[in-house]
Amino acid sequence: MIEILPDLVFHMPYPSGPLPGAPKTGYCGKQGSTALASEVVVGVRNKGLKPVRNSFVSVTMRTSPTTTSTVNKPLGPLAAGAVGTVKFPLSKGAWKDGEAKFKMKIDTGNDIKEGAGENNNQREYTCVEPVT
Repeated sequence: MIEILPDLVFHMPYPSGPLPGAPKTGYCGKQGSTALASEVVVGVRNKGLKPVRNSFVSVTMRTSPTTTSTVNKPLGPLAAGAVGTVKFPLSKGAWKDGEAKFKMKIDTGNDIKEGAGENNNQREYTCVEPVT
């Protein structure tokens, strides 16, 4: 018997990169006044066959040279096949040597039964400073 389940996966909102001179920065949104990305946009697609009523997404990033912070936000309902996004401000303290590294996690509480899809809920990524 095949079990019909949701399967949450990452969906890159900007596959070509939103920032001029910074290709492949697909989760890095909105160019700030300093020409750096000012937010992380986590795209989530439900590639499963069952809708999700509610789930959470988190981003962990450096907020200063010695500290990190994790922010958890609701994704809300997501129909089978649908894509949703959650935006997180990108801390100025996240930037070091032209890069801002962060970790993204979907279904942060492992509340959604995804079957074999449980192993794809975490990803590390880096925003880069645009080339001028």
